[in-house]
Amino acid sequence: FRNGVKHAGEIHFVHINPETKEIAVLGIFMDSNRNTSTNETIHIRKRHNNIYDTENITIIEWEKYFTTASNLQEINSSSILSLNLSSLMGDNLNDFWRYKGSLTTPPCTEGVIWTVFKSPIIL
Repeated sequence: FRNGVKHAGEIHFVHINPETKEIAVLGIFMDSNRNTSTNETIHIRKRHNNIYDTENITIIEWEKYFTTASNLQEINSSSILSLNLSSLMGDNLNDFWRYKGSLTTPPCTEGVIWTVFKSPIIL
């Protein structure tokens, strides 16, 4: 939940600086285009349609991510993938919350810089 709004999911991109071992996480809310039609989801759907109609690169970037993720075979396996964040998020890169927290899974490392984008992506 965020401000009383329930999202279908949230995706986390975890980045670790190989030299300093500092961790940053990008959090992106996800919604389905099958959600009920509240004022917020109507606005989101309009934005979603514009993204898909005018910025086809967005679809390509998300397909690249989900194809790679679906090919991971083992628990805790990982893959290195170059993604263009502006293509994933469209024009929503400047509206976010940033805070210091911890990882959400063990060992729940503290001192993680979180950036959570306010606008969800529509899948």
